[in-house]
Amino acid sequence: MMNIGFVFLHYNNIEVTKKAIRCIDNLHKDQCNIEIVIVDNASINKSGKYLQSLYIERNDIHIILSSVNLGFARGNNLGYKWLIEKGIFDYIIILNTDVFIYDYNFLDKLTNIDRKYQIIGPDIITPKQFHQNPFRLKAITDRQIKGLLLYNSIMARVYSYRILGTLAAFFLERKNDKSKKINIQYKDSDMEDVVLHGSCLIFTRSWIENEIIAFPPITFMYMEEDILFEYVMKKNYHTFFSSELKVQHMEDASVNSSFKANINKRLFLAKNMSISIKKMKEIRENNEK
Repeated sequence: MMNIGFVFLHYNNIEVTKKAIRCIDNLHKDQCNIEIVIVDNASINKSGKYLQSLYIERNDIHIILSSVNLGFARGNNLGYKWLIEKGIFDYIIILNTDVFIYDYNFLDKLTNIDRKYQIIGPDIITPKQFHQNPFRLKAITDRQIKGLLLYNSIMARVYSYRILGTLAAFFLERKNDKSKKINIQYKDSDMEDVVLHGSCLIFTRSWIENEIIAFPPITFMYMEEDILFEYVMKKNYHTFFSSELKVQHMEDASVNSSFKANINKRLFLAKNMSISIKKMKEIRENNEK
């Protein structure tokens, strides 16, 4: 029997989280023991307590109520730590609540993958058929880091002015809709040692037995994929993109539930991206030293 843990980081959006749980319930898992951890990241609408009452009779679902919003890395680490303290797991799957596993045989396909890899990523498909994995084919370059930092620092300034920011958000939204039709990095084939998208990551036993956390807890949100991959390379670990494992990602459901206005969402992104990129820059500089 395989022991498989799922970690969901919940924030406000009750219906999305309930749907994600229903997808897990519908999977074929005759040869698996399943544990599900939902970390409520201090939801403003107190929906964590509602989930507690909803699943009170489910022994396989555990709700952790965080008193403060820990962000992405620390919030997911809370669920990961709960699982590894409970026992030994063959896989711990950390996925956004807006990531849905519709493939009935998903777990069967997962257990057939070579276990030499520390982290596995599925083919993540958006409703518009954009493939989000692999996130990058190689580690982010120093030049890309500098470019991202400059861009997001400027955009944070732009979005702080309501009219200018609204115009910028409008044009960028249209540009993004056109550019997200095809992921040029997606090859419809398995790939090793690539940067994996953070909305669904599968940590294997060789990671679980050696690491007490899933993500370096140094950011609030954004850049987790690149920071994690930097750690993976430092430890001589290996990642694997599986084209056979498929999930659907609604994208930004939790953020959208918090920032209904597009301008606020983009200001939030630009500010937090700037902070996270600086952290990534520090890590790269320290590793080079």
